[in-house]
Amino acid sequence: MEVLTAENGTLALDVARRAVPDVIVTDVEMPVMDGLDLCRHVRADAAIRGVAVVVVTGDASRHTRAALHAGCNVVLGKPCSRTLLLATIRLLLEEQVAAGTVAFGACLD
Repeated sequence: MEVLTAENGTLALDVARRAVPDVIVTDVEMPVMDGLDLCRHVRADAAIRGVAVVVVTGDASRHTRAALHAGCNVVLGKPCSRTLLLATIRLLLEEQVAAGTVAFGACLD
């Protein structure tokens, strides 16, 4: 698994456009562009709109509806265990493999 990072939503969008990842994991609260705006921009961009987006938030009760409306695939509350995050990513990759949108999945240990 290759992990690319960005310090804010604007940089994350640039990275996603260049690298076209299989999954984006984002926090809701970030400087410059928050995770919900990042998700909206991903869904509006034809080149990356099919990328799965996982939103992680410290206030799931407040952000879940907005995150789903923005087009994210999954909302996880903080604290989020490594096991849950990796299992979520694995399931999203398996869905992409089944749909034929990626040629192979990642091995997540």
